Amino acid sequence: MESLRVGSDDWLSSVEGSIGKGIRQLNRSHADIQAIADREPSIDPAKPRVGIVVTLEPFYADQNWILAERLPQRELPIAVMSVGELESLVTLTADELSDAVLDTEHVYDGNELRLRSDLAGERLNPLLVSTWEAIGLFGRVEAVKDRLASEAEE
Repeated sequence: MESLRVGSDDWLSSVEGSIGKGIRQLNRSHADIQAIADREPSIDPAKPRVGIVVTLEPFYADQNWILAERLPQRELPIAVMSVGELESLVTLTADELSDAVLDTEHVYDGNELRLRSDLAGERLNPLLVSTWEAIGLFGRVEAVKDRLASEAEE
């Protein structure tokens, strides 16, 4: 994706290679699960499957016809999202997540899974909040700020 960040002529090939690779991997896993289910009766092949290709930076492959023509066909509903969007996705409750990824209204032509509307709005990630609180960094920074402000007033 470096080509995309610096605006090189081969940016489209770069995106096709990285996002396309993720889609091909998910398609292969989907086919492998089906093949295993054909031989192992304890695996229910009717259970819904979805895939997520995660990019470091936001990359809006949704509704991008230039890119869509160059990406592999999706054999199951697959979303392309940034790590920041993934962080928002994990803040959904189990029911919200299930509704988001299994709702056929979110699946468009070519098995494109669009989750952005479910990620709208700011949501706190309780794990990150508790981690920052445990470190106490912001509390210490605030204490130093208060101390410096009171010293400046003197």
